[in-house]
Amino acid sequence: MFDNAALGDEGGAWLGGATMDAGRGDRAGVSSERARGRLILRGQLDEVGLDDLLGSLGSRGRTCVVSIRSVKRRGEIVLERGRVLRALADGVPPDADVEATLAALRGFSQAVFDVLALDERGSSPPPRPTPSETPPASLRPAMLEGPATEVALAAAVMNACSVYTRKWLGPKLASSFMQTAWTRTAAAHPAMDAFRISADGLVTVAGVERARSAIPKAVATWVFSVFDAAAMFNAARFQRYHVPEMLGGLMRLLDKGGWGEAFRMREGGVR
Repeated sequence: MFDNAALGDEGGAWLGGATMDAGRGDRAGVSSERARGRLILRGQLDEVGLDDLLGSLGSRGRTCVVSIRSVKRRGEIVLERGRVLRALADGVPPDADVEATLAALRGFSQAVFDVLALDERGSSPPPRPTPSETPPASLRPAMLEGPATEVALAAAVMNACSVYTRKWLGPKLASSFMQTAWTRTAAAHPAMDAFRISADGLVTVAGVERARSAIPKAVATWVFSVFDAAAMFNAARFQRYHVPEMLGGLMRLLDKGGWGEAFRMREGGVR
């Protein structure tokens, strides 16, 4: 995903654009951690992918701050020797589970990220973690463990659908279709009300245990309902068989958790 130059120690690099000077940019109002950081990487989150970015930083044992900003929202992830310590995102309570916050950050549309190194070199691999130091599940994509991780994955699926719909239809139509699909789905699956959709399409979770009972059937029903409505305006992009393609790498996680079939079209509808 990244070459050595992209994560080098000689200044910042831009992924998907022009090289930037690491010393430029207004740092007024940033945290003390970011203020003492050194910009080593900058890019477009949609092109790189949050999980791939964190995985690359984790494999290098980086101690750094990842600052993420879109037009309307901002977020921040702090890593110590490659491990995610904490994450913050606009619209997510500060005390929310890290996985839920990462799921929200995955839904940021047209976002740009900065990676500010806090370590001197950061090139040594991290030590083998003890059981209590196991990295978050988002950095271990082959495993699904615990209810919070399951719910975070479901929220990530919904946020991916939100980003895709807004990309091809614009925010106004996308918001209308998502809210309508949510209302109809919640009428048949009341636990769906544990997933909240903001006016600008951000999906958050209120109640992990209740949200679990909406997984995967209600969440899959919502996704297909959004696609069915959107197909009236853009049939080429919103056929049901495009759902796995839209989810991209999330399908691997869904398959690992045994939910993949719920998001694939079969004769007669969703299995």
